Amino acid sequence: MNKLLLGILLTATFGLGLRAQQVPFYNHNLRNPAVFNPAYYGFKNTVNAYIVRNQRFAGFDGGAYNHYLTVDGKMFLPQLGFGVELYQYASGIQKQLGGKLGLKYSIQLAEKHHLALGATGSILHNNIDMNSIQVLQQADPYMANLGDNKVTGSLDVGLLYHWEAGLRIGVSVPQVIGNKIVYSDQNTRGYYRLARHIMADVAYDFKFLKDKSLILTPDFLLRFIPGAPIQYDGSIMLEWNKLGWFSCTYKSDYAISFNLGFSILKQFQIGYSYEYVIGSLKNHYSAMNHEFMLGYTFQRKDKEVQVVDSTWYYENLKLKEEIDRKNEQIKILLTEKITNSGPKDTATYDAKLEKAIRSASEDKFVELDDSDSPSGYYVVVGAFWQKSGADNVLSENKNDYPDARIIFNKRNELNYVILKYSTDKGPCLDILKSVWDKGYPKAWVLEYK
Repeated sequence: MNKLLLGILLTATFGLGLRAQQVPFYNHNLRNPAVFNPAYYGFKNTVNAYIVRNQRFAGFDGGAYNHYLTVDGKMFLPQLGFGVELYQYASGIQKQLGGKLGLKYSIQLAEKHHLALGATGSILHNNIDMNSIQVLQQADPYMANLGDNKVTGSLDVGLLYHWEAGLRIGVSVPQVIGNKIVYSDQNTRGYYRLARHIMADVAYDFKFLKDKSLILTPDFLLRFIPGAPIQYDGSIMLEWNKLGWFSCTYKSDYAISFNLGFSILKQFQIGYSYEYVIGSLKNHYSAMNHEFMLGYTFQRKDKEVQVVDSTWYYENLKLKEEIDRKNEQIKILLTEKITNSGPKDTATYDAKLEKAIRSASEDKFVELDDSDSPSGYYVVVGAFWQKSGADNVLSENKNDYPDARIIFNKRNELNYVILKYSTDKGPCLDILKSVWDKGYPKAWVLEYK
């Protein structure tokens, strides 16, 4: 069986025009889809790192194994994402060591609708273990002229449509250039070509519970290479973000995989996947396939974040997202003050004060030292994506309101300027009236539960 496998590997390696899957299977792609599509870089609005080991075909000599280290997240502008990947593939006599560096750019098509484009460049070091090849004639000129180490480059591109209600549609083309890796300069058969893959995935998040922490995600992934059979995966994952996830995947004519993972302290993730081989391959192979994953999410420290760009576009973009999520017409204060004109009607004033209370039960507020903000009532004069804008408004009011401060909403990533906090709404409504008279007519009272 090992001789047969060796023959198959040599045939695939030395260019008889045979095409097959070259991008390895990856069982944690529902957790880390950026490994297939660079348009997913920064999709989760956090910086995430994953380490993965995948072991297959242990029944053969050495089997096949893949190691990954990936890091991706958002950059200093919300439209930009980055990705870094180091990996090692090994299958029989062939090994590959590589590194990738990529970028993603996202545009807003409409409210809640986004389109992202990503590209990743990579450097690949390809190696053939010549000592493992057994030949009858050691002086064979074909083997004498065969090199064992070659370096080449590659390029992956991807496209992602995202509807915030839960829908994701992605298309990616790994190895889009299709470079040829030449191992022998004197033999036209001594090469290995990076086959161009076409991959497409569709997923939808169905969210349950009041805080939408329970998510059911069906996912469909399609792989296509010209000249090779189409391969597809059908998956379904149940995730509870307070504990972990479980998923099941069917890989066409190959295997059924089961994935179980846990979230620890909101930052660490540990996952395990087991594959049960089915289909035509089961007649020749029955060993178990495993994949292990460790993940870490880097928490954002807001007091250290500094935003350089101060254009109005990015603030308005975040404000639109806040309005849609809250399902209320929340209007954010502009920094311009307007002067009072004429007396106010007391009855009208009281009615407006009551209407100015807005609930925020689904938000997550923290102080600038990352401690949780207490429940209660807050007088808010503005919410800003850029902390510099919040600092300006705070400095203007600090003398009149000594308790004024800034709190951060982790859900929408806005900085809220607070002039007054109380467990009772009465004192906050009194302060709100004075704030309106002072020249901030769009201030409101935030009820945080």
